[in-house]
Amino acid sequence: MVLIGLNRLGLRVAALLQELNQPLVGIHATILDQRALPDIPLIIGNATEALAQVNLSHAKSIVLVGDDHMENLEIALKAHAINPASRLIIRSQDRQFSDNIAPLFPYAKVLCGAALSAEVFACAAFGENVLSFFHLSNQIVMVTEYNIEEGDTLNGLLLSEITHGYGVVPILYQKERQDNDSLMPWDDVKLSVGDR
Repeated sequence: MVLIGLNRLGLRVAALLQELNQPLVGIHATILDQRALPDIPLIIGNATEALAQVNLSHAKSIVLVGDDHMENLEIALKAHAINPASRLIIRSQDRQFSDNIAPLFPYAKVLCGAALSAEVFACAAFGENVLSFFHLSNQIVMVTEYNIEEGDTLNGLLLSEITHGYGVVPILYQKERQDNDSLMPWDDVKLSVGDR
């Protein structure tokens, strides 16, 4: 993977990709503190010129998170010309720009930071322990952790009743005070206080 733009967001993306054991090379315009990314090869300089140095023809993905969305788009077009099979992920800071550009580049994922931030805030407003969220079929899917408490309206219900009544999909179930959990649990599990 090639990550272009190692600003604060870029450094966080790099850290996540490292956690996922993804091979990565970074491109940034200026010198960075070597302690920021000690295990990532880094090319310093003009991103367009640096594309020739990163073995772009074999890159699985190219992630552009620079602060200038027009520059991100320009570099993405050049990268796509070199490797049309790679995935392009382009950061934008303007929702309208993202909405206008996305249909023109079906091979790229154009993400607007402000729109994603708004979704994160909206998910947090639910009050549940939101672990993650993602888009699937033009819908936001939230992954939440829910603990059954005393007086909870879900206490005593079957998972099937919750699944159909609330439109949720239980992916993990853990009985109170038990270390083991079940992935994709059966619908006939009856919930009780302390269950997760």
